[in-house]
Amino acid sequence: MKAAILLTGDEITKGVVKDSNGGYLSEKLTALGFEVQSIVIVPDRKEFIEREISNALDKADLLLITGGLGSTFDDITLQTVADFLGKELIYDSEYHSSLSKSFEERYAREAPAGLKRQSFVIQDSIQLANPSGSARGAYIREDNKEIVILPGPPVEMEAVFREALKFITLPPPSYSRTIGFVDLTEPEVEEFTEQMLSEFPSVKFVTRVRYFSGPTVILSSDNEQILEEICSLFTRRWKKYVYTTTGEELVQAVVKELKARKLSVSVAESCSGGRLSALLTSVSGVSDVFPGAIVSYSNDVKMSLLKVNEDTLNRHGAVSE
Repeated sequence: MKAAILLTGDEITKGVVKDSNGGYLSEKLTALGFEVQSIVIVPDRKEFIEREISNALDKADLLLITGGLGSTFDDITLQTVADFLGKELIYDSEYHSSLSKSFEERYAREAPAGLKRQSFVIQDSIQLANPSGSARGAYIREDNKEIVILPGPPVEMEAVFREALKFITLPPPSYSRTIGFVDLTEPEVEEFTEQMLSEFPSVKFVTRVRYFSGPTVILSSDNEQILEEICSLFTRRWKKYVYTTTGEELVQAVVKELKARKLSVSVAESCSGGRLSALLTSVSGVSDVFPGAIVSYSNDVKMSLLKVNEDTLNRHGAVSE
């Protein structure tokens, strides 16, 4: 089965916001057994959105659309999809009342009129709850094609996508494995990957690079035993450079290993501004191995809390090998 992804938003096409939704959705769809045909980004313009809906549905069974479900003038996705399908937008007064009540309880002032924009539903669509925000998603089935509309903010998009999976028609069962490498570059892995491609032509290979670790190779097939064999071959070839064959993130593997060895880790950061600490604390249960961190941005904090020698700072500066 084939899928397409349509990302809407002037903030993306103008470079104000960097897209992460396309990569997340394509990886999830691939793991589910879909063949992703396209990822297209368009501004909040009705004619562009309609054109790409038409293009996507010509070649795909499933279309995922993100963005344009908010309460401002440029949030036009629902109206555009409704017009494209020849369906009505129906006002949901109960949802509008709940949005207004929630706003007034949180901010102690009258709800803005713009919230009404988020209270419309496309005729014959299934509403997808948004546990992380106010913009609901929608699932529509039309002439053996499926359309899923998701919010733009990544946290909300991921939450609503999980709801959508209750309704999306999935391809026949398939299997997926993700091999993650650390301290290797993509060109180093490429030759062996091409060799595997020629030896296992029935298996789909997708590669990508994570900036904080290294390349990953994503495998998919309807034969789980073949995937196990390929993972074994990669592991035998690269040994210590492989940190996962099941798709876990590097930080998850590190925390798991710390727990197994009954070790802990603390962090002293400066220019990274707490990002390494944030990465560690994104893992559930990390408190067992992570007591805390210091973000020592100023020299005074470096000297007082981390006992960095003042003479060292004077001679070499704060940013120095």
